[in-house]
Amino acid sequence: MLPADSRHHEPYQLEEAVFEVEVPFTSNLVGQTVAEANLGRDYGVYVFAIARGERLLASGLAKTIVESNDHLLVSGQVPDLDRMTSEFGLGAAEPSDTDLGQLGSGGARMAEVVVAPRSDLIQRTLPEVEFTARFGLNVLAVWREGVPRRTRLAELRLQQGDTLLVQGPTASVDELRQRSEDLVVISQETGMRFRRNRAPLSIAVLALFVIGMVTNAAPVAIVALAAAGAMVVVGAVTMDEARTSVSWRAIILIGGMLAMAEAMTETGAAEYLARSMVDVVGGAGWQGVLAVILILTSLFAIFVNNHVAAVLMAPLAIDAALNSGGDPRMFIMAVALGAATGYATPFAHPGNILVMGPGNYRFNDFVRAGVPVALVVMAVGYATLLVVF
Repeated sequence: MLPADSRHHEPYQLEEAVFEVEVPFTSNLVGQTVAEANLGRDYGVYVFAIARGERLLASGLAKTIVESNDHLLVSGQVPDLDRMTSEFGLGAAEPSDTDLGQLGSGGARMAEVVVAPRSDLIQRTLPEVEFTARFGLNVLAVWREGVPRRTRLAELRLQQGDTLLVQGPTASVDELRQRSEDLVVISQETGMRFRRNRAPLSIAVLALFVIGMVTNAAPVAIVALAAAGAMVVVGAVTMDEARTSVSWRAIILIGGMLAMAEAMTETGAAEYLARSMVDVVGGAGWQGVLAVILILTSLFAIFVNNHVAAVLMAPLAIDAALNSGGDPRMFIMAVALGAATGYATPFAHPGNILVMGPGNYRFNDFVRAGVPVALVVMAVGYATLLVVF
């Protein structure tokens, strides 16, 4: 889990443009949903949240029915706010002292999204694209050319590279991150805050986890699961936070990776492929065989995992060294080097998989960055082995 204590709204200086409006029981806004009121289209006023008693409603506002004594958190130009309050019989718009960080909590999230190149949103206004209905999110502000824009958003035509501060249900932000070709999510508040009073208990749980692993008191999976449960018990995280932090994509990838590695090892497919490749280049001298050992180990590390690659290739490397006249130590070092170059795919190493969710990485991200690094490491490593041994 990556708890976020950053507050995305602060650079946009929303406090200067957010007002609070009371809804008396005589207002004709009572009984309408926020969407039915069309405040954004008709008045250029946007509702961020509704303060209802002790609660702050910041998620699913479009379908939320306005009740008497509600306090609306809105943004807009003062003349527009005055016109809205007059026509709906609302209280006067006053500057709000509500902590805007709460807009990213309670099932809602704040995120920054960038208008992508070739997006069909370019040169269109928010009402024209029906932004809230289309994406399920409210636009709180727009950052353009280093300047935050907080009012008259309905009249602003979007441009490529505009950064939009949006707020809405967690599910809407997640769907936007995964599916939208028009907007790119570049940062997101998780709604989690540091619980510093739980820090000593968290450290104690971590210490017990490490001790359990070092002493082999139980299988690692059991120790890790117990530690995760203990974090919930001591209040370091809530059940909802723990549940939403699980990357099911990572779990499925790890499960598939382990199953494939086991299948290739048990059936002898991996050993057969490796021996066949070594036999093909056997006439190229020990230098050629060394290069093949290095490349094969790297490939196995990429497509199976580094542990299986090392276990599989180590005995084969020793046999190849003895048969080709090379130094076995050099060949074993080649195996170690090749096994450490699993950069090019997410399933090459569990660590790669675990960062996919928090970092929002795709398969191609690993290939694009990992292949050049792996090639450079192998080339330098091969040359170093020839010099040292």
